[in-house]
Amino acid sequence: MKLMALDGNSLAYRAFFALPTDMVTANGQVTNAIYGFTSMLLTLMRDHKPDGVVVVFDRKEPTFRHEAAPEYKAQRETQPDILYQQLDLIREMLTKMGIEAIDAPGFEGDDLIATIADRAQKAGDDLIIVTGDRDNYQLVADPHIRVLYNKRGVSDYALYDEAGIFERTGVTPKQYAQYAALRGDPSDNLDGVPGVGEKTAAKLIAKYKTIEAIFDNAEEQTPKLKQALTESRDRVCEMQNSWCCGATRHYRLTFIRWPQSQTSKRSKNFCALRIQDDVFSLHRGTKAFRRRQFCIA
Repeated sequence: MKLMALDGNSLAYRAFFALPTDMVTANGQVTNAIYGFTSMLLTLMRDHKPDGVVVVFDRKEPTFRHEAAPEYKAQRETQPDILYQQLDLIREMLTKMGIEAIDAPGFEGDDLIATIADRAQKAGDDLIIVTGDRDNYQLVADPHIRVLYNKRGVSDYALYDEAGIFERTGVTPKQYAQYAALRGDPSDNLDGVPGVGEKTAAKLIAKYKTIEAIFDNAEEQTPKLKQALTESRDRVCEMQNSWCCGATRHYRLTFIRWPQSQTSKRSKNFCALRIQDDVFSLHRGTKAFRRRQFCIA
């Protein structure tokens, strides 16, 4: 079976900033993120023809990462209210479409995607992860799990398998969490080793294979890098787990499944969404909606 998991927050964010905010209903509801997200969803389904789709979302309350590192994402500016309002409406739209939308207290959407990926791989199902978050690179596993990375806007994607991740980053998916810990991520307010960027992190991992071995061999580095590694070891090693995606809760997901006989009609007849006076009107053009239970634990 071919599944698709979408990072709802990431794609809604990309849609919101790619399209003008003067897209409004008669009652003043801004709809740029809703329109962009819907366009992306339908295009993805048309192009990749998945047997099932699920959308994951972050929650507003802190996660286990915030408990481990209070500085995590602390510097991020609050997103506009008109974006948050549309997230609720996107979830309402997905409900009307019959597509499962999930979140979990204490976890990010990435963690749920990681759990879905783990279960899909064990079941021998193919999974395409659609996201604009590079942290999901670590989940790629041939031949079943790939990442469709949204580079910008609502239509610019790159599909990565293991070779693609290595070409893009210089490390394998299994090494990505250590790579990220070394270079850090200013967008998440997580510092790596001072002076170590993407190229240096990749070279160190290529030579020493693990982050522990890199710190154990700090004496072999230049004086500046040696000092940076020595002074940051405890912090970076402690923060390494923050880069790992995964959840341990039990969820039962319902994927929507479309019969192959409807392939040619999906893009036209899957749904027609009208946004008018703050009301969603969904019209199903075919009897192509059937549910299949896909359990993850």
